[in-house]
Amino acid sequence: MNDRYLAYFDLLEAFQRPGCPVCRCVAAASRRHLETLGYEHVNDPELRRRLRASWGLCNWHTWILADLPGSPFAAAVIHEDLLRAAGHRTAALGARASRAAAGACRWLGR
Repeated sequence: MNDRYLAYFDLLEAFQRPGCPVCRCVAAASRRHLETLGYEHVNDPELRRRLRASWGLCNWHTWILADLPGSPFAAAVIHEDLLRAAGHRTAALGARASRAAAGACRWLGR
C-alpha cells in the first residue's frame, strides 16, 4: 500500500472530526516525523548538518517537538547544536569585522 493511498484514508477520517481536515492531517504527519527525528535520528550527523544549514525547525514545529512525550532530550541536542553553530558564525563575523575595523583605522591613520 503506498503513502498516497494511506493519506487519502487519513483525510477521510479527518473529515469525521471538527476543524480543518487538512490541518489535522498536516499536524498528525508533523508529529510522526518529529517523533521519528527525536527517537531515531537526533544523533545522525548528516541530519544534524542539514538542520544546522537550515537554521533548525520553524516555530510551529519547534513547539510541536516540545510537546511530544520524551522530547526534551531531542530538543536539547538539536538546540545545543544550533546554538554552537550560531556561536561559531558570530565569532567568525566578529573576527572579520575586527580585521575590517583595524584596516580602516590604519587607512585613516595615514
